[in-house]
Amino acid sequence: MQKKITNNVIELRHLVENRKVDFEFDFSQEFATLIKSQLDILDVKKAKFLGSLAPLGKGDWCLTGIIGASIEQQCSITLDPVFTRVDSKVLRNFRGAANAELTNPNYDETTIDDADEVFSKTIDLENIFYEELSLLLPDYPKKENIKHLKTDYGPPGVSPITDETSKPFSVLSDFKDRLT
Repeated sequence: MQKKITNNVIELRHLVENRKVDFEFDFSQEFATLIKSQLDILDVKKAKFLGSLAPLGKGDWCLTGIIGASIEQQCSITLDPVFTRVDSKVLRNFRGAANAELTNPNYDETTIDDADEVFSKTIDLENIFYEELSLLLPDYPKKENIKHLKTDYGPPGVSPITDETSKPFSVLSDFKDRLT
């Protein structure tokens, strides 16, 4: 039977270096409140992170998992609530400082895999969840069936500026249309 981790911080010294370890983490209300304030979202529900941590050899570890959360954000146009479900696969390779490519004097950041990270003694599942969630959230969430608002700008009593009047060569295209 495999060991199952339920704590958010994994101390690698407690793991056996030749066995895979499963984890399933449901986040506390305090962590959900922290995520809401840091990511400027209205609500987070059903936040879950499950996966496994497998040895890669020489003290290195491979974390594979799935994160999921139901997020409520404000619509960037109407400020109404918008609901988004986020589910994504996670892959991280944790390399010990002695094995990391970063210690190489000929280090070139283009040669490092994005999934590789240098770790010390612990792996924090809350940080990994937070990073992945912040990358997956839509930057400008919009409510469905919203049409873009059209606004006209200009001083009172003057015709508003439109796309046609703000483009200097729009007159030439009108002239070309009249010639043909």
